Amino acid sequence: YLSEENKQSSRMFGTEDSALAFVDTTEHYRYFLTQKPLQSYAAGVIEHNMSPGGDELTGIYFHKGKYRLIREPLLSAEKSEQQGNVPGEFFLPEIPGSGTKKYLKAKQFFLERDSSALLHQIEFGKYAFNTESTTKKEAPANETKVAVKQGKGEKASVGKTGENFELPKQLNYFRFFTLDQITTQFNNNFVNQTYQKFTGGEVFFNPGLNGLLQVGLSDAFEDYRLFGGFKLSADLRSNEFLAGIEDRSGRWDKTYSLYRQSFPSSRGAGSAKILSHTLTYASRYPFSEVSAVKFSLSARNDRSVFQASDLSLLPVKNAYDYWGSLKAEYIFDNSRQKAINIYNGIRAKVFGEYFNNIDKTKENMTVFGLDLRFYQKIYKNFIFAFRAAGSTSFGPQKLVYYLGATDNWINISSTTPTFNRSIPVATDRNYAFQALATNLRGFSQNIRNGNSFCVFNNELRLPLFTFLYNRPLRSDFLTNFQVIGFFDAGTAWNGISPFGDGNVYNSEIISAYPVSVTIKKDRQPFVMGYGWGFRSRLFGYFVRLDWAKGIDDGEQKPRIFYLSLATDF
Repeated sequence: YLSEENKQSSRMFGTEDSALAFVDTTEHYRYFLTQKPLQSYAAGVIEHNMSPGGDELTGIYFHKGKYRLIREPLLSAEKSEQQGNVPGEFFLPEIPGSGTKKYLKAKQFFLERDSSALLHQIEFGKYAFNTESTTKKEAPANETKVAVKQGKGEKASVGKTGENFELPKQLNYFRFFTLDQITTQFNNNFVNQTYQKFTGGEVFFNPGLNGLLQVGLSDAFEDYRLFGGFKLSADLRSNEFLAGIEDRSGRWDKTYSLYRQSFPSSRGAGSAKILSHTLTYASRYPFSEVSAVKFSLSARNDRSVFQASDLSLLPVKNAYDYWGSLKAEYIFDNSRQKAINIYNGIRAKVFGEYFNNIDKTKENMTVFGLDLRFYQKIYKNFIFAFRAAGSTSFGPQKLVYYLGATDNWINISSTTPTFNRSIPVATDRNYAFQALATNLRGFSQNIRNGNSFCVFNNELRLPLFTFLYNRPLRSDFLTNFQVIGFFDAGTAWNGISPFGDGNVYNSEIISAYPVSVTIKKDRQPFVMGYGWGFRSRLFGYFVRLDWAKGIDDGEQKPRIFYLSLATDF
């Protein structure tokens, strides 16, 4: 191999060896390389090559302003020390009348010529590989035989100047797709993240743990990608389907997708089923490797199907809503993933959305939001992670956020409700959609709600075993095992300020016909949660376990346990 230890590229001979490093339940060895110099030259070696099992070596050198090709015997380290430098011979075809000049120097034969003239004068169609058939035939009188210098014991191949060289037939590239992704697993997340239709504030629909199948196909150049997936619930009432195509052949990346979601809901006296269909065109333009802008144009149809559970609901007709939306995003991400859930760097997104009800032009909604994440290395792979997120909606229609809990929460406790129904939802805000504002551990969903929210998350992430041991671990569970300490704080509100009197969590209505009493509570809008947890990968799933206590209006709440399937915040 070639080495530059002496400030000049020279040829070295290396032998791999090992020594005992330490012993626990078995012996562990460390490996090192013992190296010796081989032939050296006044000019450095630019490149060398040899055939497997061969006894000769070829190399390229730059000497006196010329590139030179040399062929020499391949010696072992012992023979090289005994014999010293061995003469070699430069090996190129001789072209009659090309002005080739030979000279002998330092027991090595050099062939010196102008490389540009050589390229113009060599006719590559006149030469044959050594393995090709060289049946001896007499050349016609009008053809010139050209001999190519060969190695010892080999015959010279002969080419014909009169032969017509034909290029291979050129064929078009026909695009075909191959499978590049297939995922089959249990999952409690949505296949595609969209706002849910507001159904009265009684509950936010959580999909639960259901079967998921996702498939991706890409062409040979990865210019186009087909993707799709579906998720089926156990009762077949809350299913999801997604299909689309990505066009990455140009600077603008384009995506066309169709998404269908259904889930049961309850509003008023009758139960209903919501069927939502969304057709989206998205285009993304990268400014650099770490920043880009993205634009999305969507058309959405929401259909509310009221099920006739009694005669009074039989004449109720289905309700339809048709929405058009435009979304713009700026994305920045210079983070580096050191391990699962361990990052260094910054990730940020700023976005704005506009929704308009096509049937009712006066019903529209505007949304602005920010999500900033910062990951700071403390020591080795021990990091501090910080997140600040917030969003607001305004206009004739609004979006209501339910603050509390974590993403992808699997609630296995019968004593802890997933959705907090004791906090009322304002009935005079014309909500069109609903969404979760997470993470705020220590509470169930809807500890605060409103058309605006902000949340702050702080985590110390310590991969325990990889931090303590400076060698790879065979156990995937131990490699990804992390101990977490966290502190969350946030609020959701209506109006301009979270301290305003118009927020529903600041009042409580007690009704006893014919008297109704409203109690002003003046509660602290911000809630906090703190605790600790574990993370690791188990059976291919990244599992999060958190124990958290919440603080609401200065009062510490009972501890809540969270089991979730998600990474990061």
